[in-house]
Amino acid sequence: METDNKPIIQATLGDLKEMIEDMFATPTDYPHDKPPEVKRHLVYGLAGLAKLLGVCKSTASKIKSSGILDPAISQHGKVIVIDADLALELMKAKPNASVVINNKTKCRNYGRNIR
Repeated sequence: METDNKPIIQATLGDLKEMIEDMFATPTDYPHDKPPEVKRHLVYGLAGLAKLLGVCKSTASKIKSSGILDPAISQHGKVIVIDADLALELMKAKPNASVVINNKTKCRNYGRNIR
């Protein structure tokens, strides 16, 4: 609206339409109000970690307890939540991780090709 002091009788249809759109604007009309949502791929428990890495549960437990994936793991009591994308990045950054975990492990990338 051109001026806020204009009487409603003198308002044009365009002024009224603009005023109503401003009053009922959805949050998507103002992208600066909200940060963009980031989709995270999460896996749960040792079974989820084992499936993600392509190993058995006991090896997944050894990997978890080794501390390699600590930045990707959040644990509250018995509930374990793992950021899958971060876990794979951490495994990719540490190519000799299998030697650290268990000297008998022959497969260096736990049965999965990590890109």
